[in-house]
Amino acid sequence: MVTKTLTGVPFFDEHYGGIYRGRSMLACGRIASGKTVLGLQFIRQGLKQNERCLFLSGQKMNDLVISAEALKLSISEAVESGNLILLEYHDYIPGRDSEEYITLPPDGFIQLKEVIDAHAIQRVVLDTVLPWVSIRPQTNLAEHVFSFVHAFERIGVTTLMTIPKPASLPSIRLKSALEEVTPISITLS
Repeated sequence: MVTKTLTGVPFFDEHYGGIYRGRSMLACGRIASGKTVLGLQFIRQGLKQNERCLFLSGQKMNDLVISAEALKLSISEAVESGNLILLEYHDYIPGRDSEEYITLPPDGFIQLKEVIDAHAIQRVVLDTVLPWVSIRPQTNLAEHVFSFVHAFERIGVTTLMTIPKPASLPSIRLKSALEEVTPISITLS
């Protein structure tokens, strides 16, 4: 049976009834279009529904907490109680600041799955999904993206993935591959 869960965005939830529980949603947009704010709303909604959540971001977690507080989307209490796990990509990618293309090591997903399992996580935000799906060369891109997105479905977590607005042909291909396997895809402007 397919069930839905709320995103925390009233307009979207009222018009579409939320998103599919245990499935993924993709949000694309330019810098400062609201992808991270959407992620915070998504997490806050999960916390309201007594779901354990995880937010993985390229931002420093202290900065994310400060931003959430400024937007009246407080997450401090959830972090302190252990209902929200905050992770930074630099924890997964040693020396990421010096690399031109950020990609995760092969065991990165296994480590993330261990965190999800250990903390009984039900809702995940990947703000941005690029380190997981940007592969070189792009010859097996569609298969890689399919496998990645469906891995979260097999785990059973509801996932929000963000991606910057594509600015090159490879990034357009990547966005298209993600849209093909993600049940709900939105563009923020």
